[in-house]
Amino acid sequence: MSRRSRGPDGRTFLKVEPSALPLLAHGVFDAYTKLNLHYSHNAPVTFFEEKNTSCNLPAQIELYADTIKGHENSYKFLFMAKGGGSANKSYLYQETKAILNPDKIIAFLEEKIRLLGTADCPPYHLAIVGGTSAEFALKTAKYASAKFLDELPTTGNAKTGRGFRDLEMEEQGERR
Repeated sequence: MSRRSRGPDGRTFLKVEPSALPLLAHGVFDAYTKLNLHYSHNAPVTFFEEKNTSCNLPAQIELYADTIKGHENSYKFLFMAKGGGSANKSYLYQETKAILNPDKIIAFLEEKIRLLGTADCPPYHLAIVGGTSAEFALKTAKYASAKFLDELPTTGNAKTGRGFRDLEMEEQGERR
């Protein structure tokens, strides 16, 4: 299913053979058709119409190699059951640096969070991501809402651009 390769920059990476992806997708199909799980994946039929697939396919499958020494041949999996309507509650706001101060960012977030409403089933998981590309922000928000990034460092690093959790901002959000 996989093999180790060396990239042009000399780094070792694990290449997943394309044949592995259908096997993983079939595992998703089996889980939702043989276990007592809720079918909630809607597929577009037209621009304005969607239909429940009754099997939660197509599955979003992303594989990453664990490059920590001693883990080179291992995978990390994150399994997320998609909730009904959750795709409709993802928002991306690209704002200027002018709101990057405590008063303005809190007011901005309170206004946007109120727009979410209460249409879906709780519990709600809220993730707010900043300081990266639009594509990476959405992916990071998904991981953060699944608590997959809870072990991130709590300080940034201007030299490497490493992501971090701002526990003080999280606490402020929880108090409101």
